Amino acid sequence: MKAAAGDYYENVLTMRNGVTLAGGYSSGFTTRSWLTQAEREDPVYKTVIWDATGDAGTDTLPAAALIAPSAADATAVVEGLSIIGGSGDYSAGVRIESGAQALFKNCSVGGGGGSVLSRGFYNDGGSPMLVQVAVAGGLGNDSVGFEDQSGSALISGSWLSGGDGPGSSIGVLAVGSGDSRFEYSVISGGAGGNITSAVTADSSRPEFAGCRLEGGAGADNRAVSSIGGAVPLVFNSLLTGGSGPLNFGCYMAGGDGVFYNNLIDGGLAGTCYQLFLSGGRGEWVNNLMTCSGGSSSYGVWENSAASDPDRFENNNIMNAFSILYFDESVSILMTAAQVNTVDSYQNNSELPLLFDPDYRILDAVIPPQITAGAQVLSGGDLNGFPLNAGGFPTDRDSVVDRNQGGIWSVGPYEY
Repeated sequence: MKAAAGDYYENVLTMRNGVTLAGGYSSGFTTRSWLTQAEREDPVYKTVIWDATGDAGTDTLPAAALIAPSAADATAVVEGLSIIGGSGDYSAGVRIESGAQALFKNCSVGGGGGSVLSRGFYNDGGSPMLVQVAVAGGLGNDSVGFEDQSGSALISGSWLSGGDGPGSSIGVLAVGSGDSRFEYSVISGGAGGNITSAVTADSSRPEFAGCRLEGGAGADNRAVSSIGGAVPLVFNSLLTGGSGPLNFGCYMAGGDGVFYNNLIDGGLAGTCYQLFLSGGRGEWVNNLMTCSGGSSSYGVWENSAASDPDRFENNNIMNAFSILYFDESVSILMTAAQVNTVDSYQNNSELPLLFDPDYRILDAVIPPQITAGAQVLSGGDLNGFPLNAGGFPTDRDSVVDRNQGGIWSVGPYEY
């Protein structure tokens, strides 16, 4: 089913199996937007579905412009549409009922202007798939981009934001027993004035792979917030706390999340914490942890004995100029060597990835430089000695390096 460009004020659309509702067509259905990335960002032919019911909705049954019923399977498809919720107390762009497996492609979804709470998607136990979908929580006092109530959704290559209301805004709120997966997506806490969080997990097990998770610029901003018995799994991702007066890369008030191979940035301004543990524990392995800015920057802060990580290994804690690691039983730790004496922590460091020969941090004061024709040295001889008696670098195979116009030879057995 094709839909031409225009504004459609509907009393709730319901998806059907075997039906693809495709928008973005010209009035004669001869030309279509949404086929390229540029068109998706600024479509020439924009098909907009508005919730015109005026229903107030409730917290667990928000008024929505479009509904995916429980019987909807993967043949119920929506693509190339803009879907916007209404202005009742509780609004949503899309409501997904328990068991629904609908497919959304190349769409934009807004939560509308619910005066109490607006959500882009409200997933009530369904297993939908979202591919290249832009989602915003809307203009409600509090707003959520994608709320997952015990669902098993798959979201790929999408952009999700908390919204623009004056209260709290959350990009993804995962509640209950759900285990939804988010991959290769950008998730933002939005522009809420109070607490913003890219991800808030409450007693759930969401998974984030290759994502960019960013807090906002509210009073309190978090890339990932874990409460209750949540066990978020986050790997190969970039986490940034935000740019408000108080920012957290990870805020663990409960649960046992697993974080590995991530870059965790406490924030860009104000007071920044790379990792704040206040009742949560978790595993932290192979993470680069830093603070890009802030008047006060902290590495890891354990707020109680119940907050000791179950595992803390191979992490690089950088730019924590206020306190590197605060352990509630040992007090302030300012070196990685001290951190590695706590519990079973091991192989953690605080050295930056780039440093000059005097081990000074390379930053705005001492910028890293690579000069054309500079010498690249081998790793040393078989015994590990980098220089021979003449002061020249020696290959691992014990042969003196040959100068090749400013770059040294590197053989197959050298590193």
